[in-house]
Amino acid sequence: MTASSITTSTNDERAVLGCAVRDDKCAALVLTRLSEDDFTDLDLGDAFRELREVWKKYGRADAVTVSRLPHAELLVSCADTVPSLSGCEIYIAHVKEKAVQMKAATIALEIATGKLSTQEIAERAGDIARLTIGGGRVKIRTMPEMLVDFLKTHRKGEKPEYIKTGLGLEDFVRVKPGNFFVIGARPSVGKTAYSLQMALNIARAGKKVLYFSLETNYEGISERIVACAGGYRLVDVMDNEISWDTQREAKAIDILSRYKVDVVDTVYSPAVMEALAVAHGYDAIVIDYLGLMDPGERTNSLYERVTKMSMALHRIAQKNNLLVIALCQLNRGGTEVPKMEHLRESGQIEQDADVIVLLHSDEEKEEYTAIVAKNKTGKCGAIPLWYDREKQHFSVIETRRSE
Repeated sequence: MTASSITTSTNDERAVLGCAVRDDKCAALVLTRLSEDDFTDLDLGDAFRELREVWKKYGRADAVTVSRLPHAELLVSCADTVPSLSGCEIYIAHVKEKAVQMKAATIALEIATGKLSTQEIAERAGDIARLTIGGGRVKIRTMPEMLVDFLKTHRKGEKPEYIKTGLGLEDFVRVKPGNFFVIGARPSVGKTAYSLQMALNIARAGKKVLYFSLETNYEGISERIVACAGGYRLVDVMDNEISWDTQREAKAIDILSRYKVDVVDTVYSPAVMEALAVAHGYDAIVIDYLGLMDPGERTNSLYERVTKMSMALHRIAQKNNLLVIALCQLNRGGTEVPKMEHLRESGQIEQDADVIVLLHSDEEKEEYTAIVAKNKTGKCGAIPLWYDREKQHFSVIETRRSE
């Protein structure tokens, strides 16, 4: 590596650390996409390790938080001299690319010594290929390997792990980690209440959920959760009409603390959502709603925007074995029973989703229905619901009809 390339690499390494200290979104990207070994400068690598430990412990890595670290002065210097926060992902890509080049060069030098056997040379060449394709994360499984893994799992007789969503869905859908689950509805039908109740049900089963509320701030979401789980009228919670005696306060505190449902009310890109979910060990994320997400890059049309985000969420679910639940708007107009083609800009969503549930309301009859319109692993059908709008709570009507 030339002197100029070393300087460029060091500048990029300083830039990623500076971005992480100055901005929480950048910290999530930097500290989950890179590792200590990716740094050519040893001091910067040590500073990265310290920063990541602090971030995992406190959920932030700002100048105040890192002020007591051994490399605090270096980190603050990086933050003061970072060229631009908007270039964070570019700096990360440069650091990763240089790290791969260095590792590949080391292997190439080992081959060039002429001391390796033909078999060893082939193995080292394979190591270089794995580094340069996806940063070493590509794994090709042979049929015998897959068969062995299958038999190991199934001979134990263990039941597969399904995620309990409630709301009558278990009769139709086997929701698993790695699924991309879409909830579609026309405006004001209750999809936020439905998704919040689903999030509470998942948390009640011992899972950790991160709820991205892109339309309502965290205070509004807290009010809805208390109303739904506590059986209070939402308007009474919002207007502070409830007499919060000791017993009711204890109940509200219990509701908000017992279930592991965390809320983010800031618009993020799929990459940042993924980083936050993985770094903090969430089992499921809920996005309310897909149309308000930041695609993280410039797009020429709504169709392209939705397509890119749908593909990104599907990839995030599969890559991280994470349940991803995304809310979508249906096209306005009409009272007809919704179908998948009514999903706004729906082509890619229909293709990517493992499960699509469409909420429908017949206001004249005061009837609600959750329509399982797509289910890759089972049957489709309709689940009659009763929606108590005042308390933001759905109940399943026991008489079901299948389609």
